[in-house]
Amino acid sequence: DCPNAAAAALPGLTQVLGRMFHIKAACESDFEEICSWLEQEKLEDFSGFYFKKDELAESLAAGEMFCGTLNGSAIAFATFSIKSSGYVDIMEVSPSQRRRGYGRQLALFTINHLIESGMDSIYVTCAPRSSESFWRSMGFVTHTAYAHEHPRLVLRSAP
Repeated sequence: DCPNAAAAALPGLTQVLGRMFHIKAACESDFEEICSWLEQEKLEDFSGFYFKKDELAESLAAGEMFCGTLNGSAIAFATFSIKSSGYVDIMEVSPSQRRRGYGRQLALFTINHLIESGMDSIYVTCAPRSSESFWRSMGFVTHTAYAHEHPRLVLRSAP
């Protein structure tokens, strides 16, 4: 278990498909476990975010990374940033645990954290592009002022 004061302040325990899924602030041991499955994913099919390992480490050091655990194992992560708006920077669920609702729970947890931090707008860039339908199902819409290879979407809280 990680000694992390922020983890105690941000509990997110939910039951998904009868299994306990815990969301918390990530710590170094979570990061190592995440990097292990990201590297395996890269070796198997050249996908995932292993190439962003340095950026993930920066998010961890800044306290801007949540981790989803199942039976004590890190199976998902989300990095975020708070500027003039909120950003979900990177989010991924371990390939063996996808399509079970864990990503949705982690996304909701991260979005709620950004809203509670005072963000009126939350942005996400859909990379890979295949993530666009997921983010749209979470209520995000096209951000018209952004033209890029990967769509940028925004979620705005009610005025």
